[in-house]
Amino acid sequence: MTATRLAAIGFAGILGALGCLASGAIAAELPAQFRGVWMAAPETNNECKRSDWDKHESDGIISVGPNAVEYWEASCKAQSVKKSDESTYEVGLACNGEGMSWRSREVWRVQTIALRRQLIAVTLDRSDERDEAGKRVKGSSTHKVYVSVHVECR
Repeated sequence: MTATRLAAIGFAGILGALGCLASGAIAAELPAQFRGVWMAAPETNNECKRSDWDKHESDGIISVGPNAVEYWEASCKAQSVKKSDESTYEVGLACNGEGMSWRSREVWRVQTIALRRQLIAVTLDRSDERDEAGKRVKGSSTHKVYVSVHVECR
């Protein structure tokens, strides 16, 4: 292969990478402390195993991976992750599920209480809600702060 051909391939690769960056196609990486299977923290019956995710028997179980969060009937890709302090991060998500898409800005923190790890997620803003045709959903721009608590499935 000639040097000119290699240079052309290299330049095309750089342009492709820049295109991905501009389109937001490259996902941000969620810190390791958030990864795993978590269950919404009910007052009772809050025991779960990581393998419970594969069974899909509860809509209260979520799976957090390196670049995405999977819910019962929705999924979100991490678009931005910004560290606030040692265990708190602001997370920007691009989500879709049940024929809708939206963006969410959240604050995530992991803490341990009574030897059990908990994922606290505070939704600060939910925006750009669209229906399955891609049309903006009217009247959806005002959302209240929402707090969810999940316990780690072992």
